[in-house]
Amino acid sequence: MEDSLTKFGQLLAEHGIEHLKSAPYYPQGNGKAEAFIKTLDRELLSGRSFDTLEELQAALDRYLTYYNNYRRHSARGWQTPVSHYAGRAMTIRGSAGIPGLEPMAADPHWGESYCDLPMEIMSLTAQKARALVVWTEPTTVDAA
Repeated sequence: MEDSLTKFGQLLAEHGIEHLKSAPYYPQGNGKAEAFIKTLDRELLSGRSFDTLEELQAALDRYLTYYNNYRRHSARGWQTPVSHYAGRAMTIRGSAGIPGLEPMAADPHWGESYCDLPMEIMSLTAQKARALVVWTEPTTVDAA
């Protein structure tokens, strides 16, 4: 059976990750992913272009640090995802931690602004999440 998995499926199996899929023709089953894509588009990608894949990757890395560590989510009781999974709140004041606002956060004219450093989600805290997703280029494995 494992020989018929795609490279992505093999990687998930190697890490003990169950790949959950939504039902076909039922977009509501994929609502959280769709909501994240809409948020990512609205808050990072809309109206922007990137000259290289490296620039895009750097912007995504910065945004995901913000999204997981500093952006408060209504679905998490206005906690950040990392605070929810780590079981402790982040200290955030002002515009610190928000990508693109670093100069404003550093300028005392705009008021006090500071935040804790991003938390690393360790394997123990990651177990609280449903799945730990690792991206790889999807490739099919020839079953023949």
